[in-house]
Amino acid sequence: MRDISVIIPAYNSEDTIKRCVKSVINQSIFNQLEVILINDGSTDSTLEILMDYAKYANVKVIDVANGGPAKARNIGIKTASAKYIGFVDADDYIEEDMYETMLKEMNEDIDLVCCGRRNLYSDNTTKDFINNSNETDPKKFNSTTAYIWDKLFKKDIINQFNIEFPENLSYAEDFYFLTIYKLYAKKMVILPKALYVYNIDQNESITNKYDEKLLDIIKSLREVNNYFINKNEFEKYKDELLMCSVGFYARRVSEFKKYKRRKEDSRNKNKKLQQNFIEEFFNYFNEYFSDWKKVVNNYKTKRSKFYRTNKVLLNVYIFIRNL
Repeated sequence: MRDISVIIPAYNSEDTIKRCVKSVINQSIFNQLEVILINDGSTDSTLEILMDYAKYANVKVIDVANGGPAKARNIGIKTASAKYIGFVDADDYIEEDMYETMLKEMNEDIDLVCCGRRNLYSDNTTKDFINNSNETDPKKFNSTTAYIWDKLFKKDIINQFNIEFPENLSYAEDFYFLTIYKLYAKKMVILPKALYVYNIDQNESITNKYDEKLLDIIKSLREVNNYFINKNEFEKYKDELLMCSVGFYARRVSEFKKYKRRKEDSRNKNKKLQQNFIEEFFNYFNEYFSDWKKVVNNYKTKRSKFYRTNKVLLNVYIFIRNL
């Protein structure tokens, strides 16, 4: 049995997949890895590129109909045979010592290992984001990123509690998976090293444009809350879950200014989409958290935003941002 199963879903990724897979093959402990490449119904040359790597004994290529990243990752988990599981996105790549460094931290007492990331921009400049927290309790949900690709998981925990990515979501499905996993994890390690390179300026990245998929954030948060409620854990972790929710909300509102309109969208449609995002989030907050406004107003991103809980002021903000 190999130590780590690395799951890489790919959809129309012909421009970046070679760099991604090469970074995994070049890992210092490549022989200890099981690499699972999943072609998610690509219509370009992605599958042909992936098949070139099937020559390696520890690389598996799976071709499935397009079902989205959640379904592809679930297929990868079911296929995985290693003790630990890692995820890499096809747009990104990893430092050659990433999995060796993270594997050294894993043991019977540690259930989750996290690392920092290096943002890669379109002009090839980079910026490191390092988490210097000494927090070891995974149930402090906000002490790490909401991503899965900068982490190493235990397959046994995933299997024992039947943790899956929700296939009805096309965004924030990783937050659901990670938060449910953290509920059952006992201890984690946060490494202050940027080992994962995140290609942040991909034109099709949802973090760079606003469309209906962003509403999946709210769906994901609801599903997480409902899971905790069904397990009688919601009241215990209510404050932590509220902070997760506020983080998603506040960051997205503050980033309205950077979202690119799709070519097919008018300025007015873009504005309505953002207004809908606000309305849906207000409804969500009111449903689960009675004291959310105070927490939202006090939440700091780069600077405090006094208008976050006022619909009139938010509409003014959206109008100005869409001029």
